[in-house]
Amino acid sequence: MQRRTFLRSLSGLGISLAGFGQSRWLGGRRAMAQPRDPEEIQAEIAAAYARLVAALPFERVETTGREAFGRWQQLRDEGRAYPVIIGDDEALDRVAEQFARSSAGSPESILMAATSLRHPQSLIDHLAEAEAQAEAALEELQPLFKAKWEEGIRNGGIPAPGSDQMRRMLESVPILQAPAYPSPGEAHAVPGPMIIADYRGNYYPRVHILLIPAKEMAAVPAFLRLGGWDAYPQPEYQVAALRSWHKRLGAELVCASNDRMDILVHCRPRDESEAMALAREIHVFCPDVVNQGPGPIEDYAVYLMQNDWWNLWWD
Repeated sequence: MQRRTFLRSLSGLGISLAGFGQSRWLGGRRAMAQPRDPEEIQAEIAAAYARLVAALPFERVETTGREAFGRWQQLRDEGRAYPVIIGDDEALDRVAEQFARSSAGSPESILMAATSLRHPQSLIDHLAEAEAQAEAALEELQPLFKAKWEEGIRNGGIPAPGSDQMRRMLESVPILQAPAYPSPGEAHAVPGPMIIADYRGNYYPRVHILLIPAKEMAAVPAFLRLGGWDAYPQPEYQVAALRSWHKRLGAELVCASNDRMDILVHCRPRDESEAMALAREIHVFCPDVVNQGPGPIEDYAVYLMQNDWWNLWWD
């Protein structure tokens, strides 16, 4: 199961691991519980995700990765609802799971919260406050960490700093080389939607588009309850950002999943100063686009001046 935390998904889907490596006492003897069939577990997982997908309250359209953007344009022009490309079957599963798990609230409450935000300053202030709270919590725990560390040294369980034991332990740690995978932003030779293909650029044979009953493009994250984990901003901050980008740059949200966004803009930065300011703004919203990208933020600013597509991701 690519990109899924196996145990977390099982518990969230209500699937039990009873029988895996567990034992019990019967009549004074230790008896191993009968292991469950892995295929049975896999079938339960598939059925659970199918129920989550079926519970999504949005009309769904199937197409291919190669035809997805053209189909998106047709659906947008029809005007029945706002279309958003979700990705392949696995991406749809993850969106459905997050939708079911999320405590973000109703679309109306999220949109109301977004009206009081001023992008990007509100997000900058929010992140600064969260960082300050984390640092305060860490500082409060420092005495406990120090006491546990010193106790471990006294008991011999932790090597003392500078000791031969510590040196030998550090020398024994292998140096791992990072895999030579391309970054998500390099999925296509020609910039375009990232969600419709794998990291090699191969189009998915089946891609899903959801029709969101939103009055504005920027409301999509509120309806799908996207974000709110790791560095992926809460949905109200996404709404505020999309509103700002649409007003300033004609931005359209084309694709969105639980950890991806593809945005099409119709007005690029006019000069290096605007490009750098926009690159910093996007970096606040999506740190991975620079931190895991192919170059420094200056390179990303150049990219923004040369391309109409923003491929954003959160890992």
